[in-house]
Amino acid sequence: MNPSSNSPQIISNKICNEELEVPMFTNELEKANFFSQQVAENHQKKMLELEISKNYSRLVPELYNKEGFKKYALEKLEKYIGPFAVVYFDAKKFKTINDTYGHANGDRVIKAIGKAIKSASRVSPFYINNENKNINNDVLSHQSGDEFSALIMPMNNGTFKNKEAAEISAEIYVTRINSFLREGVEVILEDGKTLIIYPELTAGIFVGDINTKIDMTHDIYFDSCIHEADIVMSKNKSPSNR
Repeated sequence: MNPSSNSPQIISNKICNEELEVPMFTNELEKANFFSQQVAENHQKKMLELEISKNYSRLVPELYNKEGFKKYALEKLEKYIGPFAVVYFDAKKFKTINDTYGHANGDRVIKAIGKAIKSASRVSPFYINNENKNINNDVLSHQSGDEFSALIMPMNNGTFKNKEAAEISAEIYVTRINSFLREGVEVILEDGKTLIIYPELTAGIFVGDINTKIDMTHDIYFDSCIHEADIVMSKNKSPSNR
């Protein structure tokens, strides 16, 4: 038996692209208001999804892009007082991969490295106020090309005891990533063949310190931290790795 026009029913909502439980309406105005609200809510949802997508890397969607890294790193640091570390990574001899396998396959290698960076998110042993909540506050990004970056923060909303603790924590993170990569990363090439690569990242670490909330009222300081980490990374690269 077909349901009456006034009974509750499940209909396909093409606007929201999902099934929607529609209540009974007493008049056409009530019905119009209901669906107008659905359109508005769906538009707001789509705009939010678009805004979020702008902050993620197109090539490595597991990581933020350059703009997203800065946005979400600043959000973390605005609530924080104490030392933190910025790490800047560069894939060693990546030009050789591009020259040998082509840029399209080079992009696939970058994706694999990005996933490894995400997988290696560390648990820092150097923090105060440990409540064992396992909250990882790191912010990871694919900057561009073969370059990546990370903001290393204390776990569980704690605070690094000093700058040395922040630096050690960042060093542990870099070691974890390269250990993971040395086990080999599988890349499916354009022609369907499987390539096993053993990439290694050159890293530069810079330790910043926020003494007061005033230090992060603008983003110039954080920009300088990223720049300094990039400089250290460049210095750590030998000519043969460029």
